Amino acid sequence: MFESLLFDLMLVILLGILSQWVAWKYRMPAIVVMSLAGLLVGPIFGLINPQETMGDLFGPIITFAVAIILFEGSLNLDVREIRGFSKPVGRIVTIGAFIAWIAGSLAAHFLAGLSWEVAFIIGGLFIVTGPTVILPLLRQAKLKPRPAAILKWEGIVVDPFGALLAVFAFEFIKFINSEVTLKSLLLFFAASAFAVFIGWLAALIIGNSFERGSIPEYLKAPILFVVVLFTFVFSDEIMHEQDCLLLQQWE
Repeated sequence: MFESLLFDLMLVILLGILSQWVAWKYRMPAIVVMSLAGLLVGPIFGLINPQETMGDLFGPIITFAVAIILFEGSLNLDVREIRGFSKPVGRIVTIGAFIAWIAGSLAAHFLAGLSWEVAFIIGGLFIVTGPTVILPLLRQAKLKPRPAAILKWEGIVVDPFGALLAVFAFEFIKFINSEVTLKSLLLFFAASAFAVFIGWLAALIIGNSFERGSIPEYLKAPILFVVVLFTFVFSDEIMHEQDCLLLQQWE
């Protein structure tokens, strides 16, 4: 329609907000309405093609969006709401996630006929529900507080774990197949641990700054937003450099 990056960005934001309103108005899961809107303006009617219009910006914008969605989902977590049943939550995001990973991998191998390598990677992705799916569904389901809190924590906490399991499985399989060395594999895990430390350190610093009143109220939201993006990009660059090193050694 209009071959303009500005128009595409405006239309995507407009459709996202309008879909949220339609979902609220007619008591529907927001993810369903947004998916239909995206299909209509994209593949069906071809009104916009973000990948073509945005060019090199398409990947970074999607990456930023994922980081913001994951962080926004975590803001819905409150430890006080799981007091008294924190053990079930702990089990479902650890033991439950591990069992789901193994069971999904076995199903992908024996039922779908996939190789063990691909099966374990897909199995890690199978355990992901995600805040973009579970939170809108919980708003519509109107469950009791206890099961709603457990499902919300599972959807938000397990989301990054699933992606990490898939990546770890991929790197470990390459190590077993002698495509990367033990040193490269250890460097990969070290980079992952360092990224976790960066996130923890950023949260500690920003939390203490808020509690001490070092940041004025009107700057809290933009500073928090910038810190989230900075932490994500910095960690991604560390892992990106590590992936380049592994790729060079693989070749």
